Amino acid sequence: MAQIVSELGDWFYSVAIFSFLLEITGSAQMVAFAFMMQVLPQCLVAPTAGVINDRISRKKVMILADWARAVIVLSMMLVRSRGTLWLLFALLFLETVCWALFEPGHRAVIPNITTPEELPVANGLAAATWSFNFAVGAALGGLVLVSSGRTAVFVLNSLSFVASALLIRRMRFAEPHSENL
Repeated sequence: MAQIVSELGDWFYSVAIFSFLLEITGSAQMVAFAFMMQVLPQCLVAPTAGVINDRISRKKVMILADWARAVIVLSMMLVRSRGTLWLLFALLFLETVCWALFEPGHRAVIPNITTPEELPVANGLAAATWSFNFAVGAALGGLVLVSSGRTAVFVLNSLSFVASALLIRRMRFAEPHSENL
């Protein structure tokens, strides 16, 4: 459930960001740069993110990443003009760093909350959920953007991370990690 909530929010606000960039810059290159700020951190953080999730509590990493993303996304509302675009790009980068820390923990927890027989179905559902959230989240993000504005999109996305953190906090699962790896 936490995955559904936070992933919907991810796609939800991407529409608002790309729309905003086109509106204030008129530049597809700025949209491409924003997209790069959402991909580059994955490449930089991925090699160590799995190790971090193996050494400390995955649950804590996921909760901290969600709370950080909630604050980061709310901070995006400070970007109002070309003069503050640097802040948007920095925040996109940081938000994706948090995602890159969250994701290995999320994937590693699936075997801890399912039986061996349920694992293939659970992994399939996780992949299908991503595709569903991409389609539905982007569409809903566009509708909310048009009807309620960019601020509403950022607030709702921030709330999705808070909801995800609270759902993860309630979860109970074994955490086979080592502080000495």
